Amino acid sequence: MKAEAVGLSRKIIYKEKELNESFAGGGITEAGLKRAVGEIASLRGALRTVHLKYHLKMKKLLSPHQITLYDRARGYSGGAGGMDHNKHGTR
Repeated sequence: MKAEAVGLSRKIIYKEKELNESFAGGGITEAGLKRAVGEIASLRGALRTVHLKYHLKMKKLLSPHQITLYDRARGYSGGAGGMDHNKHGTR
């Protein structure tokens, strides 16, 4: 997961920097803005997919009790297998 996530994160940072520089330079068009934001959104979606994909894989390897502990450690509610990704990343 880390290797995939780091690669995508670096691409997001690069694209965000590129977008900021285009704005600062005053050379961005509405079409360029739409394209850049779309690329960033696509990369963010891919990063989220990678992250959640590995959570699914982890659940296949764990017993119900381990899933409960895993969920608790990750800050999810709902007990065994009840990941609440609406609260993902918040504690």
